[in-house]
Amino acid sequence: MFYGLCDCNSFYASCEQLFRPDLTGKPVAVLSNNDGCIVALTKEAKQAGLKRGDALFKVRDTVKKERVSTFSSNYPLYQSISDCVMTCLGELVGMVEQYSIDESFFTVGNVNQNWCDNLRKTLMRWTGMPVAICVARTKTLAKAGEEACKHTGGALFLEPSMEEGILKRTAISDVWGIGWRNGPRLIQAGVSTAWDLIQKDDQWIRRRLSLTGLKTAMELRGLNVISLEKQERMSICSGISFGKPIESKEELAEAAARHCMTVAEKLHRYGLMTTEVTANAFTDRFREDFQCLVGTMHLRHATSYAPNLIRYSTMILDEIYRPGLYKGCRIWANDLVRHGDRQLELTEDEKDLERYSKQDLMQETVEAIHRRYGRLSIVPGATGLGSKASLMRQACLSPRYTTDINQIPIANTNRIGKLFSTRT
Repeated sequence: MFYGLCDCNSFYASCEQLFRPDLTGKPVAVLSNNDGCIVALTKEAKQAGLKRGDALFKVRDTVKKERVSTFSSNYPLYQSISDCVMTCLGELVGMVEQYSIDESFFTVGNVNQNWCDNLRKTLMRWTGMPVAICVARTKTLAKAGEEACKHTGGALFLEPSMEEGILKRTAISDVWGIGWRNGPRLIQAGVSTAWDLIQKDDQWIRRRLSLTGLKTAMELRGLNVISLEKQERMSICSGISFGKPIESKEELAEAAARHCMTVAEKLHRYGLMTTEVTANAFTDRFREDFQCLVGTMHLRHATSYAPNLIRYSTMILDEIYRPGLYKGCRIWANDLVRHGDRQLELTEDEKDLERYSKQDLMQETVEAIHRRYGRLSIVPGATGLGSKASLMRQACLSPRYTTDINQIPIANTNRIGKLFSTRT
């Protein structure tokens, strides 16, 4: 059994290029919420001198000089394309564990370099997204080989005989499970690469990196000790900073309601319900009058129904609100339980169970409408009939090609017809 890793290259930026062929091979950068700083960029943008984390106002001259195309974060588009890539990957390989929006692990049996090449080509042909594929004996080895495979045609079958060379070229801070916190300490101890780490004995590794670090080292040695089992979610959160400060309690409640819609969708997607709701609102942390309000409500009945979450968040805000210019808010769903574990109280009967079933069916129906007609096609009135994205500053937002029927790309038929007649 081998473990593979599928990683989309420069994912956010590649999503923006997918429907813009004129940007192929051009520098592209994607900005954070409220267009504050760069969070993703193509290799051409990196070559222009830009780095992830750069504040946009500090690099505007470079952006203008190098003609870098900048885009506001278009999360519905990115999530839709991610779902497409992961669905196609699942059809091709079977068992898939999604690790992040642009990465997934998978398991395969018999495999070789030709198989990896074909998998990458098929995924790119089906989705249009550039991906890197690495298959190795363990998940950690696959992560270590993923960077190398980007320089070897985009696909790599990491055979045992190749592992030493890859690990000697992998900086210790780049090892999955080590990171930037432990990296400097290990470098001071004489461990600068992944190969250096696995030369140490187990007691030395565990004393400095605990059991988790020891498992990482064992994986780098080719022993499979990290399973593909999904971990239980403990909480779900939705929150952003606003493009413009909000002062009134009513506007703040509307913003919280939009977050509740997102939380409800996530709960339903994972088959979970919440028994505790937390609401948080905060002002500008750089001001002397900074305040961060937090309130929590414990629920008698577990729920994933958006109107219920909106009602609870409004009740919390009524209790904690203080006058101020608020820069953002968040909603948490905590103490999660599986959907099938709902318990009735002694005073409840079949009518109550029927009411809960109707709420579940309503939530499922609303989400089906959202998938087909867009997230604003039907919303609770408490949201102010707006989306969470409308709370942000998005001056460079691209169309939502895959999630809004009114923004589907349209081919220029006149140009196509003219081109066809010229060729014939």
